[in-house]
Amino acid sequence: MELEEYKPIAITNEIKLSFEGIKLGINLIKNINYLNTNYFPIFIILSTSIERILKILLFCHFIDINQQIPNKDFFKKNSHNLNKLLKEVKQIAEKNYLYQTAEARKNDLIYLENNKIFQKFYTYLNDFANGGRYYNLNYLLEPSNDFDQDRKMSVFMNDLFRGDQEIIKKILEPPFDSSILYDNFGKLLINHINKFMNIISYFFTQGAFGNKARQYSAFYVNDFLFKQDINL
Repeated sequence: MELEEYKPIAITNEIKLSFEGIKLGINLIKNINYLNTNYFPIFIILSTSIERILKILLFCHFIDINQQIPNKDFFKKNSHNLNKLLKEVKQIAEKNYLYQTAEARKNDLIYLENNKIFQKFYTYLNDFANGGRYYNLNYLLEPSNDFDQDRKMSVFMNDLFRGDQEIIKKILEPPFDSSILYDNFGKLLINHINKFMNIISYFFTQGAFGNKARQYSAFYVNDFLFKQDINL
């Protein structure tokens, strides 16, 4: 097979692997409990998969606008910065007629911009992608507190549940049921990941990023495309 002929397959494979990574991350979250609190592999998978999904959306949009493949530095410009990648994706969607007129699609953009829980979750993912993936290796060369995963995870969870008196009561009073914290945290993460991926699936299928995005994602978006909002 010629190299150029493989590129459509590479695009399809990239979308497939990224969506499968998100589903794997969700399944791993379901296994978290007070005896198993290792979030590291979960956030490795989620941050990497989201980065790849956003980059392939931008790639498809570039092809749609310029009718050519971008240069070899295209995927390097935002590095692992999930905030910059999502900002660029949102800016493209905001210019699309459907995202200016259809209430459901307008609400998608509002959610990405304004939902406080999603913002906290995505900020944590971005910090993890840029400082947490290789924290221990970096620490060996230059000790730093830039990203202490356990500390940041604790702060993240406390921020989410600080005002929930029911959960706090069950944790602090006999029989000291800390499992409720991890159960609720897992459900919350899964709900917001599903919502985010529902929005991403519409980005692929509604034309904002071109026909290639719609064409190559057709077999992989359905699991998230029809997810309903749950407790958001």
